[in-house]
Amino acid sequence: APTTREILECNVAANDLSSQVTVLPLAVGSENGTIALHCSPEQGHSSFVEGEFVENGTTVDVQMMTLPTVLDERNIDQVDLLKIDIEGAETDLFEGMTPDGWKRVKRVTMETHDKLRPGAHDRVLAELKQHGFEIHSELNQFGLGYINAYQAIAA
Repeated sequence: APTTREILECNVAANDLSSQVTVLPLAVGSENGTIALHCSPEQGHSSFVEGEFVENGTTVDVQMMTLPTVLDERNIDQVDLLKIDIEGAETDLFEGMTPDGWKRVKRVTMETHDKLRPGAHDRVLAELKQHGFEIHSELNQFGLGYINAYQAIAA
């Protein structure tokens, strides 16, 4: 949501990270185009997935790009840590990934939201395993999953 982006931009500036962090006003997802972002009145609960977290909120159209497109356009060869907390859209981001995109990512830390997208946790685990990641994960009774994964180092 725009307010979330503004807070992130302020945090980057306040911590003198402007030379290391670039905040892009876009969503990362399954394809290049636009997508409806359902903005929750509660900070941190906006989502592309309609549900209880975004009731009584607003909807805005935002630019969406696949992660490989973002990496290519910014000339990024390696992602040391990919942090994902996108309130139910995890599988959408993974649908936009390519084998080359996965080769550039060294470590992933993320949440999954089975309550919003049933089975998302298992689909994400399968995708990460398919691309050679070692994984530590848990899924709690509320459908919230936590995953830490890293590319195994070849001997």
